[in-house]
Amino acid sequence: QGEVIGFAGAAAAKMGAGGKVVLMEGRAPTLEYVRTPYRFELVMSDPVIIGMRRASQRMMAAAAETLKSLDSAEEPVVAAALHTVLANDFSNK
Repeated sequence: QGEVIGFAGAAAAKMGAGGKVVLMEGRAPTLEYVRTPYRFELVMSDPVIIGMRRASQRMMAAAAETLKSLDSAEEPVVAAALHTVLANDFSNK
């Protein structure tokens, strides 16, 4: 996480020095490490949504792992991979 934040901060500074306005979005703990006046905190009206967002990221990462050996993947193949991850990793066992 620290490397990503450092990279994003450095990239934003470099683009800012080049005359670009760079908007940074994220949660407060992440934004505390980025030095830019153009940052805004990602706030959800329902905290459960943040968990759902994180679960969807984990699902996509797991599905991408199974799909990476393919040259390309059409929507039905991606959907099938997501359904498999959901059934195997996210079911109530």
